[in-house]
Amino acid sequence: MIRSVYPLILSLFLIFAFKLVIFNNFNNEYSLFDKEFFIFFNNLLNKSIIIKIIVAVLNHPYEKFLGIAIMLSFNIWGILSQPKENRKKAFLIFIYFWISLEISIILNNRIFHKKLRIMRDSPTLVLEGVKLSEIFPNYGIKDRAIDSFPSGHAFVIIFFALFQTKILGRCHIATVFITVFWCLPRIIVGAHWFSDVAFGGTMGWFFYENSIILLNMIIFIKEYFSKKLKTKKTRK
Repeated sequence: MIRSVYPLILSLFLIFAFKLVIFNNFNNEYSLFDKEFFIFFNNLLNKSIIIKIIVAVLNHPYEKFLGIAIMLSFNIWGILSQPKENRKKAFLIFIYFWISLEISIILNNRIFHKKLRIMRDSPTLVLEGVKLSEIFPNYGIKDRAIDSFPSGHAFVIIFFALFQTKILGRCHIATVFITVFWCLPRIIVGAHWFSDVAFGGTMGWFFYENSIILLNMIIFIKEYFSKKLKTKKTRK
């Protein structure tokens, strides 16, 4: 239980580190690091049209379906990489992963967007830079928001990456790649500040830790009653 508090402590540290006051509207507040981070990566869009197209695709409204497809593919890979006798257990854990992820997303949104009503303009609404929604006006590119804090993409991908690592028993390079591949385009396009992504990812870690605690409790209770049942059968 103590272990699950670490991400929460880190999240609170990030709030103060980036000088954010969580109970107030902190529109247009950002750190120098946030600003320079955005400018550096947003300028990559000036390098070539290919980069613009790739980042635009990764910020299209339908990219969430691509994300779900990728996560499901990794889930299947994680299950098939297990010995045959462990695949059923891995499958059930992934079912639990999707249920706990959906519940965590709902709770995270209710806390930060419904309860606290945190409003923060994304970089494209505050700073000058390349705006893909203006370059590709007919494709609904998501490069701006008035409630960019925290990053939902970072929340989901960190939650997913940690679960995938737990199943595989190691941090695979493919998991690291997909984490960066999913989060970085949100900063490049200006939909989020770095601090939005850092905080969102940390909250994903926090909810993951608590979902693991709950999972271990479920497994413990199941094994406890299974032993009880076996004991009763043996006595008969």
